[in-house]
Amino acid sequence: MSNQEKKEKISIRRMISNVFYVLGYAWQEDKSMVLVYILGTILERSAEAFTFTFVLKRIINLITERAAMLQVIYVLLFAVGCFVVQVICSLVADNYFESRIIRVTGNIQRNFIRKTRKLDLICYDHPEYFDDFVIAATQGEEMIKEAVSSVAKISGN
Repeated sequence: MSNQEKKEKISIRRMISNVFYVLGYAWQEDKSMVLVYILGTILERSAEAFTFTFVLKRIINLITERAAMLQVIYVLLFAVGCFVVQVICSLVADNYFESRIIRVTGNIQRNFIRKTRKLDLICYDHPEYFDDFVIAATQGEEMIKEAVSSVAKISGN
C-alpha cells in the first residue's frame, strides 16, 4: 500500500484525533508555548475583526453624516495604527513560537530515538513498520508545528 493510498483512507475523525494527540504531546513538552501561541492567535484575529468592523462602520457613519474628510482620515490613521500593533504582536507570537518549537521538537526527536533503541531489530525487517518509522521520523517535527498552528488558527476564527 503506497503512502498516497494511506492518506486517502484517513477519516476526518481520525485526522482530528491525530491533531489533538500531537497537540497533547506538544502540551506535555512545553505548555507555555502552546498556550501563548493559541491565545495570541485568538486575540490577534479577534482584534483584527473588531478593528476592521469598527473602522468600516465608523467610515460609513461619517460619510452618511456628510462629515469632513479630515475625520475620515483620522479614522483611517487609527485603523493603520491598530493594524501596525496587530502585526507587531503577531510577529512576536510567531517568533516566540518558532524559538520554542526548536526545543520541543528536539525533545520529541530524542524521545523517539530513545524508544526506537529499545525495539528489537527484527522490527526493521518489516517494510510496513519501517515505512511508518521513516514517516514518523521525518515528519514528526512538521506535524507538531502544523497541529499547534492549525488549532490556533481554527480557534481564532
